[in-house]
Amino acid sequence: MSEPSEQLRNLSLSEKMPTTRSQAKRAQEVDPSIDESSSSEVESMDDTGRKTIRGQSGVVYMNRDLSPLTWKRAVRGIRQYNRGDFDVSWCARKGDWYAFQLSEDYRVAVRIGKPDGQERSVQCSCNEYKSLGNAGACKHIFWLLDQLQPEPPSASQVSLALKKDGSTQQGPVPYDHISTVGLESIAEDLGWALQSGDNATVSGRKDAVRDMLSVFDPRVAPEDYQAELYNSIPATGLAGEDLYVEGDLIATIFRMAVDDNVFFRHFRKVVNPDLCARTYFAKKRAEADRALDALDEYVADGPVAGQPPSDVLWCAESLRRIVGSIHANLDSRAPLGAATKEFASKALLWILWEVCERNEDAYEDIEWSRNAPPGETLEHRNLYLQLVHRKGPDNFVVDALMDLPDVSRDLVDKASDIVASLTRYGAPRAYIGKMREFITRSQKRRIVDTEHGSQKRMK
Repeated sequence: MSEPSEQLRNLSLSEKMPTTRSQAKRAQEVDPSIDESSSSEVESMDDTGRKTIRGQSGVVYMNRDLSPLTWKRAVRGIRQYNRGDFDVSWCARKGDWYAFQLSEDYRVAVRIGKPDGQERSVQCSCNEYKSLGNAGACKHIFWLLDQLQPEPPSASQVSLALKKDGSTQQGPVPYDHISTVGLESIAEDLGWALQSGDNATVSGRKDAVRDMLSVFDPRVAPEDYQAELYNSIPATGLAGEDLYVEGDLIATIFRMAVDDNVFFRHFRKVVNPDLCARTYFAKKRAEADRALDALDEYVADGPVAGQPPSDVLWCAESLRRIVGSIHANLDSRAPLGAATKEFASKALLWILWEVCERNEDAYEDIEWSRNAPPGETLEHRNLYLQLVHRKGPDNFVVDALMDLPDVSRDLVDKASDIVASLTRYGAPRAYIGKMREFITRSQKRRIVDTEHGSQKRMK
């Protein structure tokens, strides 16, 4: 994946924008002779003799192991672009779901959520879907997921095998794909109306633009980025004001992205929500690294004249604030793709590991003179005790981890190593219990996914 700065070179401010697939569809001539009861006009065979159908996305789907009834529903849905019967009235983000309102001879709604193993991640309100139970997707889901397909594979690549839930065996998880690309970018590309959401107000747009631009500053968090510029844009917007700021590229881009919807959407394609989130979590991990380094320097060399001490208490408070920020942003930035959540989990586990490695009296072997304040105990001199053993409203790191889905095997192994250290150090039972619950949940999910994959291969 290319860097954001490299992708920015491809942005264009010309009035003539590329034709969307939705516009291309409207330009096609609909053949009224196509009979709904027959699929022979749109189906074909590949070299292996399997039935195939080409979707509006340009992707060719094949029937590898679907039942005849499921394949019939898939054809009925995917072929609708030839007839023009389906369209998306609007789309929106609704909590942890992406919602799509379809217009047909009646209105149906499809929503796409993160796969959690408990309920189907793509659901439809139509009667056909409700009658299917766990038998698969309805025609609306097959149609919508074809619309949401990434760029079609090259002609040299094989067809994509459809699964009964409407996705493909080789393609991305629909929820993760939308989260990575961004719903705004998809709506712009397909000509769909985006219902008012997080960026509907000027304030929300300002926050989004500041978040995107802060990606290009390696040390500054969004909330601290260009505060003066951020505050200079009134709550009523920039209507009628000159967007150009002489000698200041960042300010000009900031004002253009807040004021111009088209520019904002194309900018958002380059700097998508998941990229912003991963950058934010990386900055917070780096901030934690700096806090730990500052503590190590304080222990080694003593306080610096004219500066507050970077002692154990200061470092503990800094790490609490950093972990709290990561936890809060997991919620405020939802929905996020699986890879981004894995990135956040890795940052949190790294912080907890570093804290466990500092289970010691930090000042026991110092070579400089230190006057201990009255009432100081070992807990005040030990970073691990300060963060893991000290009672508070939140459990350090582990509460944030409990809000994350399953993680990879490598991170489960790291979490297991941390539990071993916590057990050896006599950490509170409730704390260790939550860490074990986090590990068990991830292991169970991986087993379910492995079994599901094996079943598919055996068909």
